[in-house]
Amino acid sequence: MMRSFPALGHLAAMLPAAQANECEDAADQAMMSACAQQTYAASEAEMNRLYREIELRLSDNAVAKKLLLDAEQAWKSYRDAECAFSSSAIAGGSAYSMVQTLCLADLTQKRVEDLQQYLACPEEDLGCAVPARSTASADAACASVDTDLTDAREHEYRALIVDSLSADQEDSERLGLGDVEVYSFLASGGWSAVYGAVPTADNAVFFFEDVDGAQQFRDVWAGWADPSERNTLIEWARNLGAPESLATCSAHYVVDAPEADQPYAFTIDLTFTDQALTTLNSREEEVVVSASYYADPAPGSEELADDVGRINLGREELQVAAEPEIVEIAGNQLDLDALQWIEGDILVEISVYSARLSSPDNLISCDTIQGRLSDVSETPPINLQCGMIEEDLGIEVRP
Repeated sequence: MMRSFPALGHLAAMLPAAQANECEDAADQAMMSACAQQTYAASEAEMNRLYREIELRLSDNAVAKKLLLDAEQAWKSYRDAECAFSSSAIAGGSAYSMVQTLCLADLTQKRVEDLQQYLACPEEDLGCAVPARSTASADAACASVDTDLTDAREHEYRALIVDSLSADQEDSERLGLGDVEVYSFLASGGWSAVYGAVPTADNAVFFFEDVDGAQQFRDVWAGWADPSERNTLIEWARNLGAPESLATCSAHYVVDAPEADQPYAFTIDLTFTDQALTTLNSREEEVVVSASYYADPAPGSEELADDVGRINLGREELQVAAEPEIVEIAGNQLDLDALQWIEGDILVEISVYSARLSSPDNLISCDTIQGRLSDVSETPPINLQCGMIEEDLGIEVRP
């Protein structure tokens, strides 16, 4: 018996209003199939967003993060197999694609509801696998800190950040006030900090010291911070000279505040064969994860392309221990100015190789990623396995 599904109009409620109205009135097969695909894409995007939020809450629990990844991969395998089976009776028919896609959308929406329940666990629920987002520690840490972000302060610190980052630049290269976003203000003991973003440093905390009535820029913590980095951020701010209250408050605020969008960030699941783990650790060798961004040139920008006809958008490299882990690529090394010269999707290429601490030669052979950035950033971590070169495992190109 074929699996039954909710009406297309019911699932279409997940779409923006204009698209939902069109799908509720869909009458021909082509339109219904298109609406089914849009509905599935919307539920898939929401599921991935919730997955990343859960992953963030588990950032200081490597075991739970691995169990989450295993569960998500097993669930997706079940979903795809179930929908392939349940729609098999009409394989080859005109409605086959729509029926299979509606199955995917239906099961994905149920997974969305499951993930939402994890994120809704109250703090006192000790049986919940996902810890609640706690703001109590941040409130306590900031109790003695001035956090009143007035319009006057926002304007003042926009100008201070522009001056701090553009002091040695020509007028044509300077940031404008409109390039600076200020999300929060903190002040204590003659020091202040603002949490904001500029094109060259998304999610940054800018620290200033009051010297004879003038705010002097001291340093910036660029990039986001997860719970495992809280103490590191506090110690870093202390070393600047910031008072304890501001150091602690700024760290808690960055970790506990909702994150700004990180459209170019993604994670990969790095694993090793037993032989690779044994060999690399015995040699005290580490590995490098390299992410290169590129795209096709827009018309008129072909002269800016490299030898193979691509616009290079930047590279980000991380050196990590040779052990299984979820590696987070922040995406903050992408050249935003170069986006004006491209056409089409941003592409990404991920390669992994030994850090050459124990040998001048690369020792490992690893899977790679080549494809659209959106296909990587909007999914759970993609697994890349590494083995010793002599194992001759073969390389898989993902996704």
